[in-house]
Amino acid sequence: MKRYEEKLPAGIWRRLDHVGVAVQDLEAARIRYVELLGFTELARERLPAQGVEVILLDGGNCRLELLAPLGDDSPIARFLDRRGEGLQQIAFEVADLDAALTQLAQRGLRPLAKPSLGAGGLRICFLHPKDTLGVLLELVEYPRGR
Repeated sequence: MKRYEEKLPAGIWRRLDHVGVAVQDLEAARIRYVELLGFTELARERLPAQGVEVILLDGGNCRLELLAPLGDDSPIARFLDRRGEGLQQIAFEVADLDAALTQLAQRGLRPLAKPSLGAGGLRICFLHPKDTLGVLLELVEYPRGR
């Protein structure tokens, strides 16, 4: 593993934004997390371009994003076929998505695709899990001044 003398800028990572959980049945998962575990539903959104429907949940000091496929050819459907239900991604808020991607690319980290709009209209980009020890990392950029 290559070592880097120069550290990434301190402000690149703002916070852990949410943890994504892939599920087959979105409503059954919502009931489990809301009624059984006490989470609060914040938002629900269909994202046809990504082939997914999401429910964002708040647990006080943590947020979960439940993700269910809209069709058999979506990335979430493929994930569920390979791995079953469970942890699918960890999302971090970044101050500037483009700058973060540039700095990470200089260290050999590859995005899976170009940045796009995710749930809530936020700019997102995923890093290739082969570069991050098998973990799918999502970078999330909120509008400035929020």
